[in-house]
Amino acid sequence: MFVEKLQGGLNLSVCARRIAAIYETYLQEGQTIQPHFHPDAEELYYLLSGNGVMHIGDEQREVAAGDVIYIPPETIHFLHNSSSAPIRFITLMVRVTRAESMPYIL
Repeated sequence: MFVEKLQGGLNLSVCARRIAAIYETYLQEGQTIQPHFHPDAEELYYLLSGNGVMHIGDEQREVAAGDVIYIPPETIHFLHNSSSAPIRFITLMVRVTRAESMPYIL
């Protein structure tokens, strides 16, 4: 049985084949996560509190507490806190193979 406290981040590669990691992240007012991408992972962000602007590829959208955001592999993304309060969110990273990293239509 694998039970650990989530303290910032938790590498799950020791117990899960496809789930790479889970993170609890705080983004202070006015801060931006630097644009980046993951060639071998897809991500989910679950916003626990706060709001901001999520950028995925060429799209951007206002996001707020309660939103779940899907980020495909190989897609540049970043989150900007445009509010006057911190954003708190959970990130779940799932490993994918090149064959699986095809665009999804939602």
